[in-house]
Amino acid sequence: MELIKIDEALRSAASRIDITSAMYEEAVAHYQSVATYLDNRGLPVQIRPYGSILSGTPVRPLADDEDGYFDIDMAVIVSGADIGSSPEAIRSDVQSRLEESDRYKGMLTVDDMCITVEYVANGTQGGFRLDLASCVANPDCARALSCRTAPRYSKEATAIARRSGSWVESNPEGLGQWFLDINEGFAEAARRARKSTIAAGSPLYASVDPVPDQLYRSNLQCAVQIAKRSRDVYYLRADHDDRPGSFVLLILFGFIAEQLAPNSSIYDILASFVSNMREARTGALVSRSGMLGCSGEWSLENPVFGENVISGWTNSEAATFFRWVDSLGQDLENLLRGGFKASASLESMFGRKIGNTAYADLGMPAIAAATQVSPRKPWGLYD
Repeated sequence: MELIKIDEALRSAASRIDITSAMYEEAVAHYQSVATYLDNRGLPVQIRPYGSILSGTPVRPLADDEDGYFDIDMAVIVSGADIGSSPEAIRSDVQSRLEESDRYKGMLTVDDMCITVEYVANGTQGGFRLDLASCVANPDCARALSCRTAPRYSKEATAIARRSGSWVESNPEGLGQWFLDINEGFAEAARRARKSTIAAGSPLYASVDPVPDQLYRSNLQCAVQIAKRSRDVYYLRADHDDRPGSFVLLILFGFIAEQLAPNSSIYDILASFVSNMREARTGALVSRSGMLGCSGEWSLENPVFGENVISGWTNSEAATFFRWVDSLGQDLENLLRGGFKASASLESMFGRKIGNTAYADLGMPAIAAATQVSPRKPWGLYD
């Protein structure tokens, strides 16, 4: 199978698991409305996205009808407060005002880390939830200033106020910006390709022109989205609850992308990920900064915050991760072979419905086999 055709099918499939332009614009309008409401209620805040919506790698949660909700992570940074403030008071200030609102009080669910506002999208597929973390700016955080990128991303560090009364220091916005900076070369290559497509008067013009620049994904962003969906499908079918967080994949792809040409194809980026992870498993990259290794514990540094993001991995969790990597590698090899092997691989990577469509994009008949999948909530502070 020709690589260019495979890449087109992978990009098309990635677009089907992405947030839509309409939903993105609606989400922006809603979180701006939350900020305005809080400001009008005497609590000036900045609301800034982090996680997958910031890095440009959101993936629709698995659902049989593919109408699952996106969880969109937002930092609600209370102006004029710092880590010397009471975390209980910061959290209460945000939560109590939202609970007083006739509009928001019926849309809220709360847990220790965040306040969730759930929306059903108007006229678009599925819906989304805004996960609002009550925060203070924390630019002097020692763990942000001690990492290998310090002080470049330390100004984005925050402390999240837990309902139970403690601070959680972190830097998810800095992590997203770190990835975007690495992605910029890939994004510029994508912009050039997009302009060439439009200039050539391609039939694709109608589909690419309305897409805002921030939603037009680079090959690197598409590769991360595909890896996340492949992970979700694999762990669901294997009935494992210990899947690696999306921020772990983001860090791994970021480190790998630093060594790749910006015009690398989606397929080549995914293949490089598989190759690097297989080398990591054999110990060839144990001494390489930022990659997986095992010297007493599994380790992967957060490039913007002084922490090992997989310090809690057990050998069993690591073994499952590497089995998924092998599965993804086999799927990529089967795409090159084409035929029914390719159809099974696309279903393995994307699930039945999107895999079926991606296979048709290759000019092949539809996939006949049916597979049931069900929703899973996305992972983690950095997701």
